[in-house]
This record gives sequence, structure tokens and C-alpha cells, in this order.
Amino acid sequence: MDLLLLTVPAQHGASNPAVITDPRRLRQWLEGLPLDAAAEMVPRVSAALVQLNELQLADSTRLKLLEQYRQLLDGILFSCDDMGLDAMGLDAATRRHLVEDILWLFQSLANGYKIVVRNRFDKGALVARDGSMLFAACRALEVLSLTLLYACRAHVPPPPMTFLEINQLYALGESHAALAVSVRVEGGERCLGGLFRQYALFAVSQQMRWEGTDLLHLYTFLERFAEVCEIHPESSHEHCEGAYRIDLGEDQAPVPGAWQSTPTGRPSRRLLDVWPVVNALGTWLAAQDDDADTFTREAEMGFVERLVTHLADPVASRGAGP
Repeated sequence: MDLLLLTVPAQHGASNPAVITDPRRLRQWLEGLPLDAAAEMVPRVSAALVQLNELQLADSTRLKLLEQYRQLLDGILFSCDDMGLDAMGLDAATRRHLVEDILWLFQSLANGYKIVVRNRFDKGALVARDGSMLFAACRALEVLSLTLLYACRAHVPPPPMTFLEINQLYALGESHAALAVSVRVEGGERCLGGLFRQYALFAVSQQMRWEGTDLLHLYTFLERFAEVCEIHPESSHEHCEGAYRIDLGEDQAPVPGAWQSTPTGRPSRRLLDVWPVVNALGTWLAAQDDDADTFTREAEMGFVERLVTHLADPVASRGAGP
């Protein structure tokens, strides 16, 4: 891979006393923030991250600091969705600014991880052999996916280049034969291939306009089926069922339908096949315990049946792509 399309802020070598570069001090500062006052807390954290990203730091130090900031994201996802914002009683302008600040926070965190990826890439490192580069790439892809998740929950468009940079991180892992190489994170292990397939499944599923907590449940639920999803080169599976088009060089989510066969295909084109996921979900539905709590079971089965219907839709309505 000769060209990696990742945007990163410029760094400078000047010192900035306002930036906390000691992980322990940073953790203490973050723990002292008013987490129950998002409109006050989020802009402060975003500003700190922007300043951090502008500093030249050792990649190992940067990753330690970014991991402290990363711990805030789950709380924001749970507390600052549409319902959470309603409960805060904010006026329309303050609410709009808070949503923009949260998206900027997510973007800034992703930028930090992308700096590490870019630094290593420019030095000729290979993702599969460079633990820091692989970890940063996985985190960047994860945070960009969570940016999309939050944008969906807040009913706003994701920031420009979100889809492109997710696609590029997958392309990087693919070109370096690192898609299946795992890194250890809280709660287990993740890999670039699994994170991308989870994102891709979510991207095609969320077009059904899930609401509120269903979106978060959808994103986490799809993780267990991500490994079943298949991604192929453009020309190898033109007529597969459950086809979605992906161009790793474009700022675009997966699009329903297979690519047209053309004499000169683009090497960045891929085909996402969700039909194995449809089959796996059908097996999951058939295996559910009839003795489980009726309300919980019916709610979960209704959720999965709706998901299956949507994922299977291209089988009936797919058309030729561009």
C-alpha cells in the first residue's frame, strides 16, 4: 500500500505547559471532571485532546495518554444520546453545540490514534509486525465506528471522511496481511478485520432507522456475528446473495447491490456478503430457549427478526451497481 488516506493534525516540537503528558496526572484530571455536566465537561476534554494532538510525542507516550481519554467514550455513548439529551433540559442551541462538541471529541481521539498509525506507516512499518501500529489502527477504526454510532443516535450526519478513513484502515490491514492479527483490549481481543466487519454490518443495518438504545444494542449485538460476514474482491463474487458494494478509496458506507462486471475494475472495490450472517441469525433464532423469560425472549427475537429482514433485503431487490 503506497498511499494511506488518513488526515492527521500537524505536530510541533514546542512545549505547552497546559497539556498534561503524564498518564497518572491525566487520569486524576479526568476523574475530577464534572461527568454529570456534559455541556461543561465535553468541550474541556475536546480542547485538551486537540492540544495533545498538536504536540510531538513518542508514540508509546501518546498511546498511554489516549487510552485515558478513551475511557470516557462509553459513558458519553450511554448518557448523551437523544433520550439523555432530552433529560438534560438544554435549549436547542446548547444541545446542538453539545452534539457537535461530542462528535469533535470522538474525532479528536481518533486523530490521536491515527497520528501513531501515520508515523509508523511513514517509517515503513508493517502492521502485522508492529504492535503499537496495530493497536493504534484498531483503536482508530473502533473510535471512528463509535463516531458513526453516536451520529446515528443523535440523528446527525457523521463527520466528513469518517467512512473513507474506516475503509483506509481496513485497506491498510489487508495490504499488510494483518486483518486477523489480534490486539488485547479491555474485555478481550479485537482485530482490524473483525472491527471492520462489525462496522460494515452496522452501517448497512442502521439504514433501517433504529432508535435510541436499539442502535447501541444493534452495534454490540453484531460483534458476535462479525466473523461470519465475508468480504471479497470486486470480481470474485459478482452474483452472491446479500451483496453490498464497498470502495475502500471512497468516503461512503456500503451500498446495496453487486458491482457491474467491467473490463477495468478498480482495485479498491470490495463486495460485502451478509448472507452468511442472515443464515447464522436464522440458526440463532431457532436455537432460542422456549423457557427463557417470555418478555425478554420475544423482544430479542423481534429485534433479530427485524435485523434479518433488513439484511436479506438486497437478495430480493439488488440491482447492478455503477
